[in-house]
Amino acid sequence: MDDLRFVQEVVAKTVTPAWVHHVPKNFGEKGAGSIKADEWRLLATIYLPIALVLLWAERVGNDAAHFRQLLEHSMALFQAATIVSRYTSSKSRAAAYRDFIKHWLGNLQDLYPHTKTPRTRTNPHYAMHIYHFLLLFGPAISWWAFPVERLIGQLGKINSNDHLGGQHEATIMNTWIRGANLRRWINRPGCPAVLLHFYRLFSLYLGLNLGDRSAGSSTGNSSANTVSRPAHYEHDGVNYSRSTTHLGNSLVLYLDPVSGKTYAGSIEEIIINKQKVDFIIRRQAPLPPGKNDPFRIFPHFPAQTYSSKMSSDVDIIDPKCIISHCARFDFSDERAVILNLSRVRLLS
Repeated sequence: MDDLRFVQEVVAKTVTPAWVHHVPKNFGEKGAGSIKADEWRLLATIYLPIALVLLWAERVGNDAAHFRQLLEHSMALFQAATIVSRYTSSKSRAAAYRDFIKHWLGNLQDLYPHTKTPRTRTNPHYAMHIYHFLLLFGPAISWWAFPVERLIGQLGKINSNDHLGGQHEATIMNTWIRGANLRRWINRPGCPAVLLHFYRLFSLYLGLNLGDRSAGSSTGNSSANTVSRPAHYEHDGVNYSRSTTHLGNSLVLYLDPVSGKTYAGSIEEIIINKQKVDFIIRRQAPLPPGKNDPFRIFPHFPAQTYSSKMSSDVDIIDPKCIISHCARFDFSDERAVILNLSRVRLLS
């Protein structure tokens, strides 16, 4: 039960950008309801790996070796899920996915004897074929069923009142058209301020996660003769925020163009001056000497341990140097894990 409570703590306290959908904070309890497929994906690629590595990687005692074996087994599945969730694929990634799944299936019944059922389930067979699908059809995002499942979930929430013969279908179509028109207006550069002020209400009305925009957001259309410090800035379709506005949207991995090194940090200010945009980013302090990084042995789970404190170093970075958003979980007074949320690029 203590382990479950820690998993719930990781779910509740991990800082993520607004585009990462929420999962139930009471995961593992009856009140959490049925976990949807996309929520399982988030659990398997963000929250559960962080929790289990922190619980089991540095465990001491007579059962430490057993839990280390459980961790390696679980991380094989989580790394496979991370690989298949990426927006790019290659033969080497497909091969790594296959190896992780083979490791997970090969040790499943030994570690969890209750899985030795008389009837063999088809899921493992399907999982092995994903390797071939990655080679034949490319990244899973181009052929997975999450969009259809999300649509089915939305359709199921519409009250039909037993109206058949076209009325139910017309209601669905009219609702979809109203939502599409509203999204079109909100995404226009000249969107009326009143719509942006009620943006969150529209998000609730549509039942969608539309991000974290506000009337103070900017897309770079600032006057050439003024200096502005917006709360948000959109670059390549991604919304970034200063830390005082939305901490999750401020956490980024970025490339320092001078040193060529990659850093994690938090955006403190966004400055637009004469069509030039600068992010003022405070670095995450590096891992203190003598402290262990338990994530380094899992190369396909792109997490790294840093200090839980921010550095005194501040960088002025062009948005083009941003690699991706990242997630952060402070697991002690001295250490924090930073997870690269890029679906494309793995840092070496």
